[in-house]
Amino acid sequence: MINNIFESKINSLISDSKFLKLKSLQNQSNLFSNLAVSHLELWHSAFLKWLINPNSDLSLSSFPLKRFLFMIVNQGRVKKENYKVTLDIGDIETLNLSNMIFQNEYSFKNNNDIGKIDIIGMNDELRMIIENKVKSGENKDQTVKYFDYGKSSSENHTYNLFIFLCPDDSIIPKSDHFISVNYQDVCDYVIKPCLEHPKINSEEAYLLTQYLHNLAKPIKGNKVMALPNKELCEKIYQAHKEVLDEIFLSIKGEAPKGKTDKDKIKTFEVTLTKLVDKKVLDISDILWVNYKGKEYTANIEKINDKIEIKFNNNFFFSLTAAGNEITGTNLNGWNFWSAKDKEGKDKGSLSDLRKKV
Repeated sequence: MINNIFESKINSLISDSKFLKLKSLQNQSNLFSNLAVSHLELWHSAFLKWLINPNSDLSLSSFPLKRFLFMIVNQGRVKKENYKVTLDIGDIETLNLSNMIFQNEYSFKNNNDIGKIDIIGMNDELRMIIENKVKSGENKDQTVKYFDYGKSSSENHTYNLFIFLCPDDSIIPKSDHFISVNYQDVCDYVIKPCLEHPKINSEEAYLLTQYLHNLAKPIKGNKVMALPNKELCEKIYQAHKEVLDEIFLSIKGEAPKGKTDKDKIKTFEVTLTKLVDKKVLDISDILWVNYKGKEYTANIEKINDKIEIKFNNNFFFSLTAAGNEITGTNLNGWNFWSAKDKEGKDKGSLSDLRKKV
């Protein structure tokens, strides 16, 4: 009887349309692996340049680049605790990105150092230096040399971003000034929003989808660059948790900790303005945080139909920027701040409140 129940649950799993879709996606070859360029570092850099360059033939203009910059601000990880990312969400919205010029394999000479930067993008306001690693770590203090080169001409740009892109978070850039992101971040915060954009055409959607499939192909040691089907897998797991847990317990001796829909962090598209519009937050609410034994508070202000944060008589467009003012470090503002109503009743962290929208 027990075996019959278990077999029935197994049959339900393997008959589930989501499970069949996942198997189909895993068995698919993709355009880039067919061309034998699936994990060439130069090729990934070229594809990323095409994706985020507002002047490429991709029909989304500066949308992918804005998503990329939002990813840096929200998901970027820094090696040095007191290193502060100067760009915030409000700054991104004010930048003129249409005249950005991008180049791959950019050659430079700085004093006695020479090198090639994987991707560089710049205009009068912003310069981005991107070091891209796929199968290996950094060679010969590359990021230190790149930062020294960037610093020598930093006065020409309002914002200078030094970005280290690598599938493996355990590989850390040698320069303290580089912001680390991974290909999962690019997948979740750049490519998937682009696929949902109403102006994307079928050919472009095909290329981006093929690229996502390629990211799921192993590099070495069965490690992959990203998990583009992560959300689909989570849905399958939640629907068949009992039988999958038993399988994991039998094979590995432990069951995974699955995420529910409520556990998932929604994207940066859920803004403070939306929280106020949806009445999750009220203008009279107080933002607060206890940092190193001291409580800090900030007010929510509505100025010209936009929500801003007033802290220490200064106005900030983002939770991250206001939090950075306190800590002096790069942080996730949504996780940093909490809210309470005017009576002092705690409403929870901003990251939890964001899940209600």
